[in-house]
Amino acid sequence: MSDTKAVAEKNKEALGNMINKTYDDITRERKESFKSNTKSGAVSATTTEGKSSSLTQQESNYKKSLENLLEKAQFSNFGAILQKFQPVIDLGVNLFHNICPYLILAWNYSYKFYNSLPLDILYSLVGLVLVFFGGVYCLLIAAVETFYMTGWPQIKEGVMILKEEFELMWEAHKKDNEIDEDHDGIADVDKLSYRELAQRKFLLFLQSCRDPQKVINILTSITTSIISVIAVLKVEFAKVIALGNMIGENLKKPVNYYLVPAAGSIVPKQYQKWIAPTLEFLCKVVSISIAWFIQRVISSVQSAIRGGLLFSRRFLIFLKNRGWFSSYDEDDYYDEALGWSVAAIGIYFQLSCGFGLPFPLNILLFPVSCLESYLTWVVSN
Repeated sequence: MSDTKAVAEKNKEALGNMINKTYDDITRERKESFKSNTKSGAVSATTTEGKSSSLTQQESNYKKSLENLLEKAQFSNFGAILQKFQPVIDLGVNLFHNICPYLILAWNYSYKFYNSLPLDILYSLVGLVLVFFGGVYCLLIAAVETFYMTGWPQIKEGVMILKEEFELMWEAHKKDNEIDEDHDGIADVDKLSYRELAQRKFLLFLQSCRDPQKVINILTSITTSIISVIAVLKVEFAKVIALGNMIGENLKKPVNYYLVPAAGSIVPKQYQKWIAPTLEFLCKVVSISIAWFIQRVISSVQSAIRGGLLFSRRFLIFLKNRGWFSSYDEDDYYDEALGWSVAAIGIYFQLSCGFGLPFPLNILLFPVSCLESYLTWVVSN
């Protein structure tokens, strides 16, 4: 108790000292903390005097607001938590810094490859995805379809704008990391504390963004679309939750009748109060798992049939347009025979894997699997 009072008195004294700082002290600290930002973010000589003064005033306001927030955070529990997680934050920042160029490169090549594909081949590939992954990623596929039909037409252009803005900010970030204004051989960012570095990068983001209002509007549209997709998924898969609850309720009776007494004879008396809640929780987990497995079986069959026919018809049309299968006619049964055969292979593949993924697909598609698990958790709750 005395330690708690001592810590409280210490925080109170530190906060009082911060509040009692003179205006000159605060001004001097801000000048020292943002010296490099002020130089790198200075307005060029060709800018008019009115715009320059307005930008300087806005930048000063941002600096004050951000610094006040960080100053207050260091005297709170949040500041202590940030200090404890600094190694994790460093790891995340370094990982992002190293991976980001490859992500941009992969995006550019993927986009070029997407535009170079014939439309029939593109639809054929989509059909194969439905055939072999329709049950494994049933929620993700439903989310993508919903998003494509509702939100994508409105935000397609916005995504490209965000990509351009991100590339500009990334270039500014790399240039900022190379600045050495005092010419001592050490980059300025390497000599800053975490607080000063956060301020510097935040202000760099504000300076690099060309049209903040457009960026905010695009992010708002994307957020609204995501919320709408989640709402649609909850309605579409509500029957799964209802089935899981029904199975769980019917499991409780035999579990309470047989397993609770059996567990009570094994578990020590001081821990017996945990038996019923634990078994009830396990009933819920098992019931929801059974419900989702049934749903994945249904989704795998539906997606395989739909995807198999989509693949066969589009692929045969592509062959016909290239002159490699000119005798094909849509009234023939070639597409149905090929489509149903591919569908059967896809269903067998998913069932044999238990709606998991074999190596190396489980590693390559790990981020996609994480997203599917997250959607499952969101819909189930």
